[in-house]
Amino acid sequence: MTVPLAVITGAAGGIGRAIATRLSADGWRLHLIDVREDGLGEFPAATRSISPLDTPEACRAALPKGPITALVHMAGIFVPDQFPPNDRGIYDAVFSANATNAYDLTAAAAPQITDGGRIVLASSLAFNRGAKDYVAYTMAKGAIAGLARALARRLGPRGITVNAVAPGIIETPMTDDLVAHRGRAKVEAEIPLGRLGQPEDVAGLVRFLIGPDAAYITGQLINVDGGIVNG
Repeated sequence: MTVPLAVITGAAGGIGRAIATRLSADGWRLHLIDVREDGLGEFPAATRSISPLDTPEACRAALPKGPITALVHMAGIFVPDQFPPNDRGIYDAVFSANATNAYDLTAAAAPQITDGGRIVLASSLAFNRGAKDYVAYTMAKGAIAGLARALARRLGPRGITVNAVAPGIIETPMTDDLVAHRGRAKVEAEIPLGRLGQPEDVAGLVRFLIGPDAAYITGQLINVDGGIVNG
């Protein structure tokens, strides 16, 4: 019996690392992609690529050889900006790292994904609510939702499902500054469940989406945010 292979980007920390831990425990083979190698050492059996995924060529080179069962793309950056912008370079960097790379990576991986395979992409609460201090990030994460919906139709004839997850405020290094600036108690008071999310909360949803019970779910944007977006 062939052991399924999952490709996970952003796997060195935060949500990506939690997903890798969950899938490893479930017996998946892993190919991990990140811009840094520290944090990947706890997965000695995994293959890996250290790559910024900043060009189509880099995306192709970062992928493993052979069939891919699931592509889980969590890599991205969370950078505040000004509007009107005082530096267009921030927009270019944020959109490239959060949206363009998803397009390039899925385009590179699609021929290798097995019929009936899975793709999961990372959108965000920022897209659902709008983040006034993260305009470029909000726009990029909206593009992810559009990409998931388009690819669900494009790849559906092959039985491949494509979904996006929209994490809320998850307790990772990426959100440390946001929580510190606004105050943890104030942030938690806005969440119906009364707590920050944990990376494992997202990992459980991703595990479901790439499993057999989610075979008829595609083209969806699924929130995992403790109830902040409930309408």
